[in-house]
Amino acid sequence: MTQSHEELPPLGYLLTKLARATTVRFAAAIATLNVHPRHYGALVTLSQDASANQHRIAQLLGIAPSAMVTVIDELEAMGAVARLRDPKNRRQFILEVTAEGRTLLARATQLGNEVDDDVWGVLTPEDRAILHQRIAVVAGRLD
Repeated sequence: MTQSHEELPPLGYLLTKLARATTVRFAAAIATLNVHPRHYGALVTLSQDASANQHRIAQLLGIAPSAMVTVIDELEAMGAVARLRDPKNRRQFILEVTAEGRTLLARATQLGNEVDDDVWGVLTPEDRAILHQRIAVVAGRLD
């Protein structure tokens, strides 16, 4: 028997519970690649917006700018990101995802999809697609 909307815990609580459980599983999965969720977030952001600088990525990920420097340093050491001097502003760098970074992102994304399949596998593919679309709409309003 399904519960009515009024009988269910608030959506924010349920999403927080799911986020915690999913985050732990996702972090463990990508740790096998020596990748942390903050690395993954930076790679995703850079691959979606090649013009994003360190400050913008930090804003989008909710990371302090000083911590973002460390994340980019780590990605650079992994060969996943290259820092290039901005020809328009010598004090800034352009960040570029390298071929190695794209491969790493693809592998980490695959592991993330496997975590999703484990967590969300109780739903039909159609229900998952609808839920994913609805969450993306709400999340898009928060950027």
